[in-house]
Amino acid sequence: MEDGQSLSGGAATAKARNAVVLPLCGQLQDALCKPEFVTDLQWSSLSDPEHSVAVVLEIVKEYQHTPAAIAKRLRSELGHASTVVCMMGGQTLSRAGTEQLVKAIAAKLFEGVVGSTAVFVTEGIPGVQKIFAEQCHDHSRVLNLLHTGQSCGYQRGTHRILCKDESERQEVFGLIGDIYITLEGSVGVGRVATAAHKRGAAVLPVLRTGLASTGMYGFPSKALKKPAFLTDQQWSPLTDENARVEDAANGVLAYVSHLTPPAAAAQHLRNELESRERGCRIICISGGNRFGGADTKALVEIMADKLKDSMSSRAFFVTEGRPGVQQAFAERFDTGTNVLNLVCQGQKSGYSKGTDREVGITTSRQMQKVFGLIGDIYITVEGGRKVGSNQPRGAPLDDGVVRVAKLAQKRGAVVVPLGRTGWASGGLFGFPKDALQQPRFSTREQWSLLSSYDAPLEKSAEAVVDIVKACAKAMARVGSIAEATFVNRLRPVPWSVVGDSNKNREPDLNVVIVDPVPLDVVQSGHLACGISKQVQDFLQGPWPPDEVKGALQKELDAKLFSYKGDAYTGKTNVIHAVFPTFNAYTGERSAAQDERAENDLKTVYYNIFREFYKADTSTCKFLRLVPLIDTQRAGPYARELPKMTVKVLLAAFSMLNTEEQRHILTSEVVVCIGDGDFDLYKQALQAQQEGGRMRSSA
Repeated sequence: MEDGQSLSGGAATAKARNAVVLPLCGQLQDALCKPEFVTDLQWSSLSDPEHSVAVVLEIVKEYQHTPAAIAKRLRSELGHASTVVCMMGGQTLSRAGTEQLVKAIAAKLFEGVVGSTAVFVTEGIPGVQKIFAEQCHDHSRVLNLLHTGQSCGYQRGTHRILCKDESERQEVFGLIGDIYITLEGSVGVGRVATAAHKRGAAVLPVLRTGLASTGMYGFPSKALKKPAFLTDQQWSPLTDENARVEDAANGVLAYVSHLTPPAAAAQHLRNELESRERGCRIICISGGNRFGGADTKALVEIMADKLKDSMSSRAFFVTEGRPGVQQAFAERFDTGTNVLNLVCQGQKSGYSKGTDREVGITTSRQMQKVFGLIGDIYITVEGGRKVGSNQPRGAPLDDGVVRVAKLAQKRGAVVVPLGRTGWASGGLFGFPKDALQQPRFSTREQWSLLSSYDAPLEKSAEAVVDIVKACAKAMARVGSIAEATFVNRLRPVPWSVVGDSNKNREPDLNVVIVDPVPLDVVQSGHLACGISKQVQDFLQGPWPPDEVKGALQKELDAKLFSYKGDAYTGKTNVIHAVFPTFNAYTGERSAAQDERAENDLKTVYYNIFREFYKADTSTCKFLRLVPLIDTQRAGPYARELPKMTVKVLLAAFSMLNTEEQRHILTSEVVVCIGDGDFDLYKQALQAQQEGGRMRSSA
């Protein structure tokens, strides 16, 4: 609620991002537009204190079935880190060359970075969309959005019936995509393209195919202009019917690639490198474009020689293809070795050694993000010197080393700064302070050699190699750098998810707590026991909400619900999770039974993490986990439950995608454990941490 005629604060922010704002005062109603799904009677009743709460609850319930809510839920399922590409076109083709062009575009988009990171969505109709979908051999990359009663003859993709009729399907389709590609088309294409373009989505018409894609049927005229980031060579084949089909397909690929998030490009390259060399480490070399110190180049070359001799068979070395430090490092290796130089599309590093690699990125700033997201270990040298050969006063700083180090350190990668080279690597220009602290896998002597100006270059170079090798060895005991960081930051606490006995640490709406609940309690609405009873006692309101009851239909299901209405005394966010029943396991244990038990527990924790990702990431940065099964329900696993729980927590985390893992790593995650079992879980967690600790906890 807000007073006065104008919008400010939260209401203005919400309205700006097209959220539904329900004003509980008559004055503010004048500053807002009534949502289409809200009736005139409901809107006028919001200013009536006697009926407003009931009306709000009614509106919220109805909102869940609107196209906007359907699109929001589907986007969440697809993953916000994925690029959603919607293909549109006529149901019957009017031009002879359109089918060949659609197939060529599909071939380009389904391969490489775009194909492995994007999700392609159709409306399940014949014509352009069907031709496109049938070219994909990975069903998981194509989603066909359908309405009730719609027949879809596609042999490819996953079918989802989410809409009640064609009109609602078109509206949801226009809300879900990041990028819309159109070929030919009529009224439906024009309508969806207009809606998508109006909300800021990218719309690319292949003008050479005619009809709606040339501006007919209400197609948005602004979308017909050449994007500034496409060259004339890339744009022209999209408009010229006589241009080669392959050139037009390349133009579409260039458009989509430019809009591909750096995180997607980095993940694709990581997957490729890991498939080439299982268990490999990705070591990134970051440094200034020019050498500031007299002996810096010699130090870089000695370090490169030592890393090449000791780790070249188990690591990939990555640069950004820049001059200075990175070039001096790369050119100490042999041609065709495992040195990758990341370059923007159409560019070359100019290095005589290593392999230049494009990853679908067109700007250097975006490439810095890819570079900061790909590595396990970052070695920094100098960095931050002013741009320009004479470095005049007031010239801008080259802050790429600092930006990369911050991004790498934030996501849990290891940063090894050669402090003796000074500048950014010596701690200047905002270099992350935590990265300057000695890690646990390094000795004090090794770490001091990185910063000692008096130490022989050989000794400093050897210290870098020893630290990198020790780090790689520690990672191998746990898995990825993200997994090692997750284990290291996981903290057991001896109090409940709803606080301690003195009502301290009670959760609020910035906290997400986990409620392990039996399936029969959810379905019957009866009072639970144990942790679930503590949660219900804290909330003190109607149980269970219809949305929770509808979502929890079987064991291992999980559902996030925000308890913030007046009906609840305690206000917080709860992930209700139906735990597996280990008591049902009888008879002698077997390997198959043990595997099933671990998989069940892993699945429910995975579902909990996915639900946490759906919470408001701007405010919900605290997650309180619990052991989902107590010793009374653990059956034959009572004694090893602490060790099993820690193991499956790590396994569940490893199943998340990069964006979901990053959200976990930038949040505070604790495991709330009762006094009786606290020491057992603490010991199990410490044992796991000793196998993969990267740095001391923040």
